[in-house]
Amino acid sequence: MITTEELLRRVGRIEGVLAACIVDPATGAVVGATQQRDEVAVPVVAAGAADLVHVLGLMSAGLALGGELEDVVVTATKHFHVLRVLPVGPDQGLVLMVTLERALARLAIAHREIRTATAP
Repeated sequence: MITTEELLRRVGRIEGVLAACIVDPATGAVVGATQQRDEVAVPVVAAGAADLVHVLGLMSAGLALGGELEDVVVTATKHFHVLRVLPVGPDQGLVLMVTLERALARLAIAHREIRTATAP
């Protein structure tokens, strides 16, 4: 089981990462964060991540699709935002939010590295 700090260290090494934070989706509170540049306001991103996970959870339940939310990828003109529900360990139920600079990051590779970093 890796610690919050180690997870953020691993994710922080992904090419193109601007910021990463672990968020309690119930409250929007930041449990841990790392930031490469001041371009991203971590508390704002954390609150948005919590809201997005909540809305998607309601949608999934309402649609009765079965299964659970794992990842969400949001693309913007300058950034990619990857949200990953932490599946096991002391951080279970928390969400990892990673913001990537679109011009530098390779989304598929970053997504795979995030999944690997959070694997049980």
